Amino acid sequence: MHGVQPSCAGMLVALCVSVAPLALPAQATQVLSRAAITAPVYYDWSSQGPAFTLIPSPLDVALGAGLGMQVTTATGKPMERRDQDFFFPGAFAPGEALLWTLGANGPLRFAFSEAVSGFATEVQSAFFGDFTATISAFGSSNELLATFFGNGTLPFPDGGGTTVFLGVQSTVGIHAIELNTGSRDFLLNGLTVGTTDISVVPEPASVLLLGTGMAGLHLARRRRRA
Repeated sequence: MHGVQPSCAGMLVALCVSVAPLALPAQATQVLSRAAITAPVYYDWSSQGPAFTLIPSPLDVALGAGLGMQVTTATGKPMERRDQDFFFPGAFAPGEALLWTLGANGPLRFAFSEAVSGFATEVQSAFFGDFTATISAFGSSNELLATFFGNGTLPFPDGGGTTVFLGVQSTVGIHAIELNTGSRDFLLNGLTVGTTDISVVPEPASVLLLGTGMAGLHLARRRRRA
């Protein structure tokens, strides 16, 4: 009769250990190249028309395979199509199609119709000087999954400098991305979006309740038998 308590305690520990791997926190990691994005689709801003075309905010975009994306500036002001050329002497590839936030300071938000697994692009400030760019990934409840940053520059007066590559990959669904350069507007090139299916990972609290509940059920059965 005295063996019931140790047995149940051992059962509880065993259950907690057995489910612990499921309770690992979701991982959102920084990636340093587009090649690191799994099952990628690429979106080129040239599909929004020639340079100097005004683009509304919000902008609804079809990425393919039934995946949609909405692009919104922080202020609701329109954006503009630009190319890497004389009119923007940045560090993108010559002639590359770009999107300019056109004076709309604050984050540029990309919201997806379905969860995605990754996102990558390059950005450069529209103002001369050094800048810091950030990428933030958000989950289904708009919870922050991760934020990463990089530093770049647009030298005065000749331009060139360096863009900042911003990329993130996650083991749980990314439902929104925000890009930001603080108080400066900026330009970005095409988007690489990962479309790998994301499995639902139980929350740690849910897994713990499952383990303790099963242990409690086992204890009740043992007591009835005793």
